[in-house]
Amino acid sequence: VFADPAALAKLNAITHPAILARVGRELATAHREGLPWVVYEAALILENKLAPGLSRLVVVLADPEVQVQRLMARSGLPETEARQRIAAQTDNATRRAAADHVIENHGDLAALEARADAVFDALSAAYGALTA
Repeated sequence: VFADPAALAKLNAITHPAILARVGRELATAHREGLPWVVYEAALILENKLAPGLSRLVVVLADPEVQVQRLMARSGLPETEARQRIAAQTDNATRRAAADHVIENHGDLAALEARADAVFDALSAAYGALTA
């Protein structure tokens, strides 16, 4: 479906309304429970024009070649399909320009975790600490 823009649009039209309805319910629950902020993790926030509804946008960026290799390793997809999936997403320059916080994911897991922790700390300082 990623190689066919019309088929991808049709799939998105079927799935995204249900996904957004669920997100709305989860956000309402978080609000009722008094959570100071929530994390909405989704790959297609910019593609679906959801960023204007967010207080802050955090993006995680990796070189497209790294993305392809990671996707192939994680999912077992052939290279052509992995490239189609990556190509169907918003490019890194556009994501970077839209972001309030950028987490570079070019290194190892420890480096990624350190950068994610720094963003978490910044969000906690801005919106309040989350408690378990």
